[in-house]
Amino acid sequence: MFSVAYMPKTLSQRILQILADQHITQVELAVIAGCTRGRVNQWIKEDRPDAILSPRYAYPISERFGYEPRWLMTGDGPELTLAALNHRSVELINNYAKCDERGKETIYLVAEREAAYNTKDTA
Repeated sequence: MFSVAYMPKTLSQRILQILADQHITQVELAVIAGCTRGRVNQWIKEDRPDAILSPRYAYPISERFGYEPRWLMTGDGPELTLAALNHRSVELINNYAKCDERGKETIYLVAEREAAYNTKDTA
């Protein structure tokens, strides 16, 4: 088995991911970041792998949604802050608790398969 080298996401990919994950429009992201929709559109069109997001725009996005500023700016490092991960973990646990026994068993089986799959990739 071979290992695929880690490739950070481009600025365009990061911005498109934020729009999709947060279910927001370019205009809404522009308001949050404190810029114009045109600038957000420029970020989306940016395909250079070394393109970065200015801290001026990254920090407001980070504060609002919990993305790591370094990941927003460069695509490197963890995607989410520890606080955001903790919040999402609590949300996941609460949703799991609402499931009936069949739903919990299904989640457990999927998690087992995912863990086995990830173990194969690192071997």
